[in-house]
Amino acid sequence: MTRTKLLFACVTTTAILLASRASAQVQTIVPDVVPGARAVTVEHIKIHGTALEGNLEGDAVDRETIVFLPPSYEKDETRRYPVVYALHGYSIGAEQWTHEIQVPQTIEGAFALGSHEMIVVLPVQRQSTMARCTPAP
Repeated sequence: MTRTKLLFACVTTTAILLASRASAQVQTIVPDVVPGARAVTVEHIKIHGTALEGNLEGDAVDRETIVFLPPSYEKDETRRYPVVYALHGYSIGAEQWTHEIQVPQTIEGAFALGSHEMIVVLPVQRQSTMARCTPAP
């Protein structure tokens, strides 16, 4: 077997093993729907990151963010809410993570079962390929 064929076989086998492991990670136990839970408001907004202006990778300074507002948010404009920032993992985006772990359903159920209402923010943490793959100096 030539070096090229051996290398190809190793890379292919590794890719298959990683793919099978990745699919196993996606299975998340989602809490049951809580009857009578009030809906949260889901907003997709962009936040300007002043600190990112002129970054060497050329990454966008306006970042996508998913915000989940509690049911009482629109009704009480003077109320202050705690904010939880939930960061997705390296291999998944905020939108995909939101669907896989059923974020709205989970938050609505928690509020219905007595958790204090809060704002939940899922920033999109994707960066350029070079930023993720280049070791720090």
